[in-house]
Amino acid sequence: MTSAAVYCRVSTDSQEREGTSLKTQLEHCLKYCHDKGYDATYQFSETYSGLSLERTELDNLRELIRNERVDIVVCYSLDRLSRDPGHGVIITQEMEKHNVKLETVTEDVDNSELGKLISYIRGYASKVEAQRYASAQCAVNWLVPRKDGYRAEVGLLFTVMITLGYHKRTAAGVS
Repeated sequence: MTSAAVYCRVSTDSQEREGTSLKTQLEHCLKYCHDKGYDATYQFSETYSGLSLERTELDNLRELIRNERVDIVVCYSLDRLSRDPGHGVIITQEMEKHNVKLETVTEDVDNSELGKLISYIRGYASKVEAQRYASAQCAVNWLVPRKDGYRAEVGLLFTVMITLGYHKRTAAGVS
């Protein structure tokens, strides 16, 4: 029987709570393995940014690959493995070197040269998306009041008053 390793990842605890859960990914991956007749011998799940190559469970998976203890790696989608195109190339080259095949539940993995180029471009788009999300989240974190008063303590408290499309009415008229 073909030995498979399942890898699942979310970036944040909120993703885990909002439905892109590790549990859901794992269920889909295990069903995929079952349908293909693979033995899902190894299962890895972690909450960590896909922009980093240094992840505990990914390191464990890569060690299995280098020791040739697995035939196939199954992920829910390519961006669960990595959101950095350079890291994606490193991981897939390691797999190729050790004759390990990569498959995903939601998309076909094309190992032709054109398919690799398309995967790289998609990985780059995924990286840009992740960076935009992180920037937006950072801005939101600054705008959301914190209960602990941290910003006030370090002098970073600010208030913004923006009123768009309205004029203030006074006793003398519109100002």
